[in-house]
Amino acid sequence: MSHSHARADAHIHLFRDPFVDGGRDELAWYEELRATAGVTAALVVGFEGSLRFAGNNAHILGLSRRLDWVRPTAFVDVTAPPSPAALRRMRADGFVGWSVYLPEESPSLSDWSSDHLEALAGGILSVNASPTALHHARHVLGKIADVRVLVSHLGLPGTAVRDADATAARHALAPLLDLAPSAHISVKLSGLYAIDPSFPHPGARTTVDAVLGAFGADRIVWGSDFSPVLAEVAPDDAMGVPAWILAGLSPSETDAILGGTLLRHLAHVDSIGGTDA
Repeated sequence: MSHSHARADAHIHLFRDPFVDGGRDELAWYEELRATAGVTAALVVGFEGSLRFAGNNAHILGLSRRLDWVRPTAFVDVTAPPSPAALRRMRADGFVGWSVYLPEESPSLSDWSSDHLEALAGGILSVNASPTALHHARHVLGKIADVRVLVSHLGLPGTAVRDADATAARHALAPLLDLAPSAHISVKLSGLYAIDPSFPHPGARTTVDAVLGAFGADRIVWGSDFSPVLAEVAPDDAMGVPAWILAGLSPSETDAILGGTLLRHLAHVDSIGGTDA
């Protein structure tokens, strides 16, 4: 793929211990892949959802202090959130925002206080959520207009939409598509392998078409999902966008998806900065 586009990766994980079997140094591995792909910035999604990944926030924040391409989001347990002051402190410490994994039942983001939601202002919120979880959180996600919300993996519709016709795809994606009128919400073009594991993921075509049609290319951001993606997809394929997607895009739309939109979000967050007040 040409490097004429400003590349930025909207979804990667960097764990202290290898996630993929084999024990390879995954930071060095991603460094190689991003250099080849021309990626200049990566949104690193913090995750501490199990004991295995305890301390990931501190790990990725430390990486960001010596690697300028690492733009970390702090994992937050939505069922037991830190105080509003602690959320603000995360931004002041150097996180560009937060990552949340929404459960399908309460308590969830929709149960946060107004003070908690106000503490997110000016940052990026990376959201992993199934269609059911998005449905429950739709009102709160729609009203936090001063937060750059990025919904991961096309809203996690799963294999149910593989090779679905357009009507069935839109029905399965309805909780995500219902968020399209909220201009502060974008969608990550990531996790295609969770719909169709065989690259170039042709079974995801109607899903991608539905999301592109609803949100527009300027609100779609490409993400590799390194390193979990490597359990299903070859490394070089993981760092690219399938040709069948690119074929339907104009040069400006390609620029936006491959990095332009994410880089603008990051520039916006940097211009505001964080405060622990």
